[in-house]
Formats: sequence, structure tokens, C-alpha cells
Amino acid sequence: MPLKEAACEIFVNRRRLIIATPSPTGAQIAALLGVPADNAVVEREDGEGGLEMLAIDQPFNIAPGQSFLVTRQFIMGGHSGCFRQASWGA
Repeated sequence: MPLKEAACEIFVNRRRLIIATPSPTGAQIAALLGVPADNAVVEREDGEGGLEMLAIDQPFNIAPGQSFLVTRQFIMGGHSGCFRQASWGA
């Protein structure tokens, strides 16, 4: 009998989710939130308050309770009047 993979509880953008794959790719994490792999940036909290960027197409090990941040590389649409130029640290 093959062993059944154990489900793992993780947090993605502060949402509690259950994932059955112990070694997901960044694309699989992004898909949990409906973000397409070609537009996703997936980061994992490193435990020291920082973020580690993960590869979209490479599997990595996860642990129960780990937190991930999924953002989009770009957002399409909107009104040009809604955008302001940001100044990041002069």
C-alpha cells in the first residue's frame, strides 16, 4: 500500500490553507490564491522578519505553520489617473 501524503497547514498572505504536497513549487503556492505563475512573486518568511524569494518552477520543502507572501509582478488595467510615482528612500 502506498503511503498517503500528510496535509500541511501553511499561511499564504495571512490566510490559513491546507496543502497536501510536502514539496510544492512557487507556482503551486501562487495557484492557491489564483495568481498565474507567469505573474507571481512568491516569498517565504525566514523567521527573522525577512523574506526569501522562491523559484516559481522549483520544488522546496515546507513545514507546518510557515508563512508565504504571494504578490503580482504587474497589474493590468486601471485608470492612469490613479497612479502616482513612488519615491523609495531618497
